[in-house]
Amino acid sequence: KVYVLKRKFLFIIGNILAGPFLLFFGSNVTFIIVATAFLLASFFISRLPGNGAIHLQTITFQSVFSDFLTGLDYLYHAPKVRLGIFLLGISQISIGILGVIAPGFADQVLHIPVASVSIFVMAPAAGGMVIGAICLGQFFRKINRNKLVKMGLFMAAVTLVLYSMVGKL
Repeated sequence: KVYVLKRKFLFIIGNILAGPFLLFFGSNVTFIIVATAFLLASFFISRLPGNGAIHLQTITFQSVFSDFLTGLDYLYHAPKVRLGIFLLGISQISIGILGVIAPGFADQVLHIPVASVSIFVMAPAAGGMVIGAICLGQFFRKINRNKLVKMGLFMAAVTLVLYSMVGKL
């Protein structure tokens, strides 16, 4: 659970910092910084202790398909896990959609530079996610989670539809 939260947090922080890096350093220096970060990460990962000898087994389409069906069967019989996987997928899709839509929205509707999207769109969205998570944990504990999730998904869909109408108002 901590790993997933940390990964989401870093994904959002990366989206927020992308614009300022492009504004202050330009695209070439930003590319060099990101490439250096990847090289450093690969170096540190290579220094981690291994598990010993690795035994490679042949992977066939049939074995992959069989494992896939086993996973689907597990999800079918475990509703709590199914709901968690669904929520994780929806949250990742929502963040990805916002990351794709935000630059065009900022340029065409808000008339701000694309490099400023992370400050004016992504940072408030991330702040809203944090405040929402805190409020959910503090004030909405007794509400049925399924109803809360459905309400949140509906509100997110309405928000995306309203985003598309901003230019028409």
